[in-house]
Amino acid sequence: MFNKKALKPVPQATCLSLSSKHLYSIDNFLHNKKNIIPFILLITFCFLSVMTPNESTAFEYMTPLEHQYRSVKAMGMGNAFGAVANDSDAFFYNPAGIASIKDTRVDLQPMGIIITRDIYEELENIQELIDDMEAINKSSDPLKDPNLEDERLRLMNRMKILTRKKLGVDTASPLRLIVPLSLGKYAIAVGGIAHAWSQSQIQVQQVGLPWDDFAKDLLNDELFYNIIGEISYGGVLALEMPVYPLPLEISGGLSIRRLHRWQLTDKGNPLGLDDLIQMDEDDFKKQYFDPEDPLKSLVESKGYRVDIGTMATFRDAVSVALVFQNVPGKVAKEDIPRNSEISASINLAKLSMPSLTSFDIILAGTVNLDEKFQKDEDILNKGRFGMEAVWRLPFLELSGRAGSNRGFMTLGAGIKLFFLDFDYAFYGDLDTDWHAFSFNLAF
Repeated sequence: MFNKKALKPVPQATCLSLSSKHLYSIDNFLHNKKNIIPFILLITFCFLSVMTPNESTAFEYMTPLEHQYRSVKAMGMGNAFGAVANDSDAFFYNPAGIASIKDTRVDLQPMGIIITRDIYEELENIQELIDDMEAINKSSDPLKDPNLEDERLRLMNRMKILTRKKLGVDTASPLRLIVPLSLGKYAIAVGGIAHAWSQSQIQVQQVGLPWDDFAKDLLNDELFYNIIGEISYGGVLALEMPVYPLPLEISGGLSIRRLHRWQLTDKGNPLGLDDLIQMDEDDFKKQYFDPEDPLKSLVESKGYRVDIGTMATFRDAVSVALVFQNVPGKVAKEDIPRNSEISASINLAKLSMPSLTSFDIILAGTVNLDEKFQKDEDILNKGRFGMEAVWRLPFLELSGRAGSNRGFMTLGAGIKLFFLDFDYAFYGDLDTDWHAFSFNLAF
C-alpha cells in the first residue's frame, strides 16, 4: 500500500452527537433562513478542523477490504455513506437503503475512474522509460557499457523519482436495476446488479541500507505490482416498515453477489530491479509474467460476498445504520476480510419548519467496528465524516461535498441534469491522494 506520512490526529469535537434538545434548537435556528449560510460555514469549519492525517510508513498492498466499488459521491463525503445510501450506491454501502427508493430505477455508470495524482506525469513519459530499459537489457555489460551512459543516467533519475511516486488506478462500471414494491404497510424493493471493476498499483520500494553509489542502491530496490480485475453479479432484497405512532421507519436489506476475479501480482515474491537486467526471458516468465502477453499470467478465482444492512430513519431526516459487509465473503479459498460499521446522518434542511424543499444539508459519520486500536487517540483514525449541500433547480441539481476520511481531507462536487449525473472527488487516504470522476445515466 502506498503510505503517506502525516501528523498525529488531535482530539476531535463531537460534531454529530445531537440530543432531542439539540434537534429542537436546530429547528428554531433553521426556521430563520438568514441563519443558513453562517451555519453551513460553521459546520464546514468543524469538519476541516479534524482533517489531520495519520502517521504510517510501512509498505503494504492495497486490498479492497471495505468496498470493491467506491462511489465518487460518497468519496467526496469521506465515504461516510452508510446512513445516507439513498440512491443506487446503496448496493455497495448499505442494502437497506434500497427500500427508500420509491420509483423503478435503472442506473448505468459507463465511466468511473479513480486515479492517483502522481500518475499523470508518469504516463506522459512512460515510453522513454521502456526504451531505456530495453536498450540496457540488450547489453552484455549494462552497468559499464559506455554507449549506455545516457540511458543509465535517465533510468537512475527516473527511479529516484518513482521511489517517491504513488501509481494506482481504479475503474468501475456498474449496471443496477431497482424495482420498488408494496405489501400493505411495508415497502419492498428488489434489485439486480452487474459490475465490472479493476484496480492496478505499482511502487518502487527501497530495500536495505543505502549505498554511496545510487546504481548499486537501485539494484537492491524492489518493484511491487498488483493488478486485479473482477466481474460480479447478484441481487438485493430490502424491506421497510413504519413504526406507529412515531414518524419512524425501520428497514433491512440483504445483498448477495457472485465474484469472478483475475489477478497478477508479485506478492510473496517481489520483483528486484536487478531481475529486469540480469534475469533471462524464460526465467522471468516463470517467476513473474510474459512481458509480451501479461494477460496469460492472470490467475483466475471465483467467490461470493454477502452484505447485510439495517437502517432506522426519523422524520425522513435523521438516520442510524448498521452494516455488515462480507458476511461471509470468500474468493477461491481466501476469506474477504469482514467489515462492520455503524453510521449516522442528519438532513438539516428537512428538520427545519417548514422544510427546505429545494435544499439538502446532510451531515454524516461512520465508525468501523472491526478494527483494533492500542491507544485511545487512535479511535479518530477509524472515523469518517462528511457533509453535502444540494441545491435543486428545475431540471438541474448542484452538489458540494467535504469530508474527513480517517483524518484525510476529501472534497467533491456534482452536477445532475435530467438523467445525466457528473461527479468529481478529491480523496485522501492512507495510501495517497486520489482524483475520482464518474459519469452516470439514471432512468
